[in-house]
Amino acid sequence: DDESTEPEADELARERERADRRQLGELAAARERENQAAERDAIARLIGSYDDYVGRVVRVRVFDENDREDIAQGVRLRLVRTLLRQSSFDVPFFAVVRRSLNNELVDYFRRHGRNREDATDELPATAADAPRDPAERMDALGDLLLRDALAHLSQRDRDVLGAKLLLGLSGPEIARQFGMSESNVNVRVHRALRMLRRILRGDV
Repeated sequence: DDESTEPEADELARERERADRRQLGELAAARERENQAAERDAIARLIGSYDDYVGRVVRVRVFDENDREDIAQGVRLRLVRTLLRQSSFDVPFFAVVRRSLNNELVDYFRRHGRNREDATDELPATAADAPRDPAERMDALGDLLLRDALAHLSQRDRDVLGAKLLLGLSGPEIARQFGMSESNVNVRVHRALRMLRRILRGDV
C-alpha cells in the first residue's frame, strides 16, 4: 500500500537528514578546533554511512566486480574532496552523494563506450529510497533479478537502453552515437523495456 508507506518513508528521510546534519556539525566543529584527526574521522564516518547505498546502486549497473569497486572508490574520493572544501550545503547531503555517484557512473560508461552494461532504473531520488540495512534481503533479491533480466537482452539493446535511461541522451543523440535511425532507437528502447517487464513479471 503506497499511501500507508509514505509517512514512514518521509520519516526515514528526515532521520537520514538529521544524522547527516549531526555528522556535518561534528566535521565543522573539528575543523574549527583545527583537530585534523577528528576531521578525518568525521569525514570517514559520514562517507562510510553511504557505502551500502553506493554499493547497491553500482551492483545493478555494472557487472564486473573490479569495476564496481573502482566506481565505489571513485565516489568516495569525490566526496572526500567535497568535504575537504566545505562542511555545509544548500541541499541535503544525500543529494551531494547522489550527484557524485551519478557523475562517477557517467564517467565510467563514457570511458567504456559501447561495451558498457547498463541498468535501467534511475538513482533513488530521496534519502528515503536509500537502503538503511545491509541485510535487506528483498533489496538484494531485486538486484539479482534485475541483473539477470538485463543479461537476457542483447548487448546493443543494453547499450541503447543505458544511453537513454542512465546517460539521458535524446533519441537523435543515441542514433548518431550508434549509427542507426531514430526510429530504430525508439523501437529498441520500447522492445527492451517490454522484455524486461515480462522477465521481471515471470512471463519469460
